[in-house]
Amino acid sequence: MTDDIHNGELTDANSRDNDSGGDNGRMELQDVVYGILFNPRETLTRLAQGPSYAQAALIFAVATGVSGISSALATTGGAPFQVSPAGLVLLTLVFGAVGWFLGAGFFSLFASLLGGEGQPRRLFALMGYSQAPSIFLAPVALLGRTPLSGLEPILSLGVSIWVAGLYGISIKRAFNLSTGRALAVLLLPLALIVVLVLATVVFFAGVMTQLDPGIFTPFGGA
Repeated sequence: MTDDIHNGELTDANSRDNDSGGDNGRMELQDVVYGILFNPRETLTRLAQGPSYAQAALIFAVATGVSGISSALATTGGAPFQVSPAGLVLLTLVFGAVGWFLGAGFFSLFASLLGGEGQPRRLFALMGYSQAPSIFLAPVALLGRTPLSGLEPILSLGVSIWVAGLYGISIKRAFNLSTGRALAVLLLPLALIVVLVLATVVFFAGVMTQLDPGIFTPFGGA
């Protein structure tokens, strides 16, 4: 009887570990990074079952730090204010962490509105993992100092699209959504931002027109 009770307690403990992203069956860090980069669907599906928040935070910190280094490499003396490379990396980490938290919150909200069922904290972790491709931004930034500088913006955009695609897979796996709904969740915040920006521009254009009806007339109405 005592053994049965003990075994039952162990089972319950293991179950709680699995529910909270415990160590059972956890992938090694190098396998996680390789999987995110080269086999993202299978890797994120597996990680969604029990993500390691420490691993996600580490990958996020390294990738975001590298992104800050790439910004430091691209910074020129013509900037309106000067920030040391270390300060720029620190700012990138701080604002990146805020964006990570807010992004996971907004995506979780929209996913729930579209019928998704999942845990925001798991999406939060998966989004941290999804920053892994940002490690390529530093070598891409170095291209700006070579004759191949024209490739820098194209490759940077490619990395951004890569990360966005991983976000889409993360949303799909974390909230059990279809591909279409996951894509809608990914694009809705961007669409709202565009609408708000356009509405703000139209509003201020209207106000300025009321103050000076000829402000938008070419050459002052000549």
